Amino acid sequence: MGNLAYRYTKVASNLSLTAAFNFNQSEIAKVVMLSFGPNLSLSKAFLEKKLRCTLTTTYNRMFQNNAFQNHVLNLRVNGSYAVQKKHTFSANVVSLTKFAMEDTKPSFNELTAIVNYGFSF
Repeated sequence: MGNLAYRYTKVASNLSLTAAFNFNQSEIAKVVMLSFGPNLSLSKAFLEKKLRCTLTTTYNRMFQNNAFQNHVLNLRVNGSYAVQKKHTFSANVVSLTKFAMEDTKPSFNELTAIVNYGFSF
C-alpha cells in the first residue's frame, strides 16, 4: 500500500492543489486484489479562513489475480464553516461510479450527502 503526493499552496490566496497517486495490494485466501490510480484535489479558504471548500476526484483501476475487473471514479465536494473556535458545520457530497467491464457485472452509481456539526472541547 502506498501513496505519493505533491501539494502546491498559495498562502496569500488560501488556495492549495494536491496531485497524488494511490496504490493498494492485498491478499486474502490466495486472491490478490490490486487497485491504483491518480487523485486530484483543489481546496480554497474564504471569509478569513472560516469557510473552506474542497473538490476532489479519484480514479482507480481494480484487478483481481492480475485480471482487470473494473474502474472506479469518485468525486467529492466538501464545505466546512467554523462558527467560532469550537463550533464547526460541514457538508459533504460524494459521487461514486463503478464501471463494470462485463455484462454480468453491471455498473454501479452511488450518491451520498452528509451534514455534520462538530464541537471541540
